[in-house]
This record gives sequence, structure tokens and C-alpha cells, in this order.
Amino acid sequence: MRVHIVILAGGLLLDLVFADPASLPHPVKFIGKSIAWGEKQWYKKGRKGGIYLITFTLLLTGGSVFLIIFLLDKINPMVGFFARVIFFYLGISFKGLLKESEKIEKHLSKNEIDKAQNSIRSLVSRDTKRMDKEDLIRGTVESLAENTSDGVIAPLLFFLLGGVVGMWIYKAINTLDSMVGYQNKKYSEFGRYPARLDDVANFIPARITGLLISLSFFNPSRILSAFSTMWRYAKNHPSVNAGYPEAAIAGGLGIRLGGINFYRGRKEFRPYLGNSRRTLTPEVIREARIRCSLAVMLLLFLLTIL
Repeated sequence: MRVHIVILAGGLLLDLVFADPASLPHPVKFIGKSIAWGEKQWYKKGRKGGIYLITFTLLLTGGSVFLIIFLLDKINPMVGFFARVIFFYLGISFKGLLKESEKIEKHLSKNEIDKAQNSIRSLVSRDTKRMDKEDLIRGTVESLAENTSDGVIAPLLFFLLGGVVGMWIYKAINTLDSMVGYQNKKYSEFGRYPARLDDVANFIPARITGLLISLSFFNPSRILSAFSTMWRYAKNHPSVNAGYPEAAIAGGLGIRLGGINFYRGRKEFRPYLGNSRRTLTPEVIREARIRCSLAVMLLLFLLTIL
């Protein structure tokens, strides 16, 4: 466990200093290419093809990471150790999330709506040109909460369970869901099991994230508001998991999330999460970013003392 904590700390430090290495080939891109190849092979088989794709992707990802680590350990244990740190660093997406949210906040503070709409494209799959100022703030806060779970807490927990191999198996599951897990006509059959697998993988991390976000408010009344909002509203969300961190941050901040979104020209209403007690201003994004950061720090603190 001590070695795990050192690897975790080293990987997080690299992420906070360098963020995502945009100029370098990222393992997620290779996972994406393998999924795209598998989709061409098995799409016509429907649900059975989805199972084939899951099996292929997880074996390829987990096997590749295991083989690389195994060979580097044979060369030198220290080389293997540093490889684990690099794999952990590449599997965490925290600094990039914070930077994007900060960029959107700054644009909105200057009423640069067009620039904010362009920036939020990296965080949401909505029709960003239809988003007004309040939609942009709401979307950013929702993405901060959900991606703190999917991009930080979940891979971290899978790392503790299965090392970097376990972490990258989770990343493969997450990538499968993002590519073929859409519940639309095209993927209603083929993407059914990849989507369900992602739901299972994120079931516990999402609820832990919601609890950590609630505790990040420190003030007892705000903790109670965050927790009670999560308990009451989380199940209203279309996702079985995303509602927990989103409802928690809505309750703690005293805002209401959810509402009308547009996806590829299609209007969709998301059930409301929380009660609106304050106006949505760019400062809300800053506070959400602080609370998500504190949630991660709380988890690290708990792991360290344990």
C-alpha cells in the first residue's frame, strides 16, 4: 500500500504540473483506435458483438499494460516503478479539467460568450452554440462534478484495487462507453453491454465522490444540504451514477442543475437537481472547482492516514 501511495502521489504531481500531454501519443488514443477497429468487425452482431468488443478491448488494454510493466520490471525494478508512475499520470485527468473550467469562468466574467461556448466543447457533448450564460455555468459545474468522479476518483480507486493494470482496465471501460455506449438508434443493441459495464464500474466511485464533495463544504449546514440533496435528487438523473456528484455539488452550492439541453439539434430535458437559492454567476464555477479539488484532497488524506 505504501508503494501504491508513492506512485499515486508521483502521478498526481505530474498531472498537476504538466496536465494532459497533448503533444505526446496518449494511451487512450490507442484504446480508441482498437475500439473503432472492433466496432467494424462486430457491429452487425448486435449485443453479442458488444460483448466481443468488451472482451477484446479489456484483454488488449490490460494485457498490454501488464506486459510492459512486467518487461520493465525484469530490466530494472526502478524502471518498472517509474513506468507505473507514468501510467498513473496518464490515467488521471484532473489538471486539464480544472484548467478548462477556469478558462470558461474567465470568458464568462468578461461576457465572452462565444469563447466560453468554444471552450466548453471539451467538457460536454451538447450543442454549445445554443448555450446561454447560465447554461454554460450549469454545464461547467455539472462536468466538474461528473468528471471528478470519472476522471479522478474512479481511476484512483481502481488503481488501489488492481494497480496500473486495474486503472487502465477502468479507462478502457470508460472509453468504450464514451464511444459506443450512447443510448440511440445506432448503438441501442451493440452498445448496450458497454454502457451497462460502465454503469457497474462507476457505481461505487460515483457515490464516494458525492460523499466527498458533500464533506468538502466543511460547514455542517452546507454538508447536510449537499448530502440531503444528493439523497433526494440523485436518482432523478438519467444516469445511474452521474446524479450523485452533481446533486451533491448542487446542494452544497445552493444552486439548481439540470434543465433543457440540446444534443445534435435534439431538445432534451434533464430533471432538476437541487433548489435554486442563488444566481448562477461565474463565481459558482470557481467554488465548484475548489470543492472538487478538496474532495480529491480529502480522499488522499484518508488514504494516507489509513
